[in-house]
Amino acid sequence: MQKIYDIMPYFIKVMLVNSKALINKFKRYNKFYNPVYDQLVLNDNLSYEEVKNYQSKMLKKLLLECYNHTVYYREIFDKYHTSETDIQNDPFAVLKKMPFLSKDTRKQRVNDIVNTNPSRKVIDVTYTSGTTGTPMINYIDKETSARSFALWNRFHNRIGIYRKNKNARFSYNKIVSPTNKSKKFWIHNYIDNQLFFSIYHMYDNKIKFYIEKLNRYKPIYLDGSPSAIYTIANYINNNNSILSFKPLAVCTTAETLFDYQRDEIEKAFQCKVYNQYASSEGSPFITECHKGQMHMEEDSGVFEILDDNDLPIKKGVGRLVVTSLQNWKTPLIRYNILDFVEIDNEITCDCGSPFKTIKAIAGRANDLFWHPSKGYSRATISSVVKNYTQIKQIQIVQIEPEIVNVYIQLYDNNLNNNSKIEKNIIENLKATISEAIVVNFFYDKYNTNSKKSRFIIRDFDINIYKR
Repeated sequence: MQKIYDIMPYFIKVMLVNSKALINKFKRYNKFYNPVYDQLVLNDNLSYEEVKNYQSKMLKKLLLECYNHTVYYREIFDKYHTSETDIQNDPFAVLKKMPFLSKDTRKQRVNDIVNTNPSRKVIDVTYTSGTTGTPMINYIDKETSARSFALWNRFHNRIGIYRKNKNARFSYNKIVSPTNKSKKFWIHNYIDNQLFFSIYHMYDNKIKFYIEKLNRYKPIYLDGSPSAIYTIANYINNNNSILSFKPLAVCTTAETLFDYQRDEIEKAFQCKVYNQYASSEGSPFITECHKGQMHMEEDSGVFEILDDNDLPIKKGVGRLVVTSLQNWKTPLIRYNILDFVEIDNEITCDCGSPFKTIKAIAGRANDLFWHPSKGYSRATISSVVKNYTQIKQIQIVQIEPEIVNVYIQLYDNNLNNNSKIEKNIIENLKATISEAIVVNFFYDKYNTNSKKSRFIIRDFDINIYKR
């Protein structure tokens, strides 16, 4: 279908995109939407204890449905001798006994995981991109669809943006063929008052057309992939481009938002960036408030942050395991989503939200340093390299626990200057990983085996070195 779409004339593409948007509108804003949204808004004003009571009620409902209507989870309940009474009495105790759901199991046994409750008819089927393997199928019913968009809209509404606001969207949907040679790299989605941009044409000689279109369109907010929006922001900042509008916000999702990206985007668009974490499989939401703190929206799911031994941590970087209270057709219970977050129990937020905070979305495991003495360590390129505008390009690769390669390009190769930069980087890496590490520098080289957007990489299996 994508191949057929690609060869269609532009005006047909516009018709198809808007037809799909209209169908989606009826799917998303169905009979469940208003009561779900009203409850979510009410939850924002609850105490933390009241939020936990709501979470308990919803978890109980989820586990009971899985007990009665899923093959996979019923096998687990039977294996651990769990009854409906156990679920009614203490759903959190039942949850704690259940094994983790891996991505491989989620893919391979999806038909056994699906909730067969007759009242939950499938209204949509979605797929992940499959960039790291075979695509993952996700079956969606009316309540799942409504909850997902009620959560998304609550996040937007908190920061003053609404469904009918004019917006620009940057995502991985191939709405314009990557081989398209015209100067139209977008489609107007009139149903959602949205200019839908292709991210597959964002080269230096074409970005100016994106900026010209944005200036004519003047969106209230921008939304989507941080790497795509960063590419435009970087062009604006380095080419003295002028924007004739100032958006209210930029909302990023789908990828890890790095500090350098946030800085560049906020500089270019002169507004705050609000980060959001979720997943195409339907995991619970983590969203940024106006105070800049990331909140785990505990009415959308149960969050577990675990160390290498699967024990809860109170501070530092841990593996995220989630139980979704929004995905009812393809349930996720103790789902090992393979992402890491950094937490600090001392962080508080006076934004008024009852939801607990995390310090940062740390990203995938291979974006984190690791050492046997400290476990995972989150670092950003700005925390390792400080105040050195001489650096043109850099990538830091931890190839073993105590060996780090730094691939670096400078605007001016001056030996005295190089030694200062190296000393600074070594000090910061040792403080982050371990004093025992050895740091090697490679000038005018780059690790071409990885995407350029990945500045920090761990390139070994930690299981080999675990004590």
